[in-house]
Amino acid sequence: MKDSVVNSSKGEKDQKDSNMIKVLNNMTGIPESHIEPNILYSKKRKYIALFLCCLGFIGIAGLHRFYTRKKLLGILYLLTLGYLFVGTIMDLMSIILGDFKDADGLFLR
Repeated sequence: MKDSVVNSSKGEKDQKDSNMIKVLNNMTGIPESHIEPNILYSKKRKYIALFLCCLGFIGIAGLHRFYTRKKLLGILYLLTLGYLFVGTIMDLMSIILGDFKDADGLFLR
């Protein structure tokens, strides 16, 4: 009997967590069809970060880091030309693949 009580409370907790994530994702304006379950998204947009990252190839490196509120890395990228373009290329690939996160650790939408 104890096992059934524990399992039901665990199921209720999972349901509440799932509902909370859906509410938070809806607040960011992501269409329901593009939401992966149990993943929170940032309010920052992927295509803006991608454009700002591409500016690193003409000498204005690190703007995408400022956009995602990573100020120290943004300054470092500006001073080192995006780690001599290697960091900029790695960030560009990360943004394209959807692995880039903002300062809060949330994926860009």
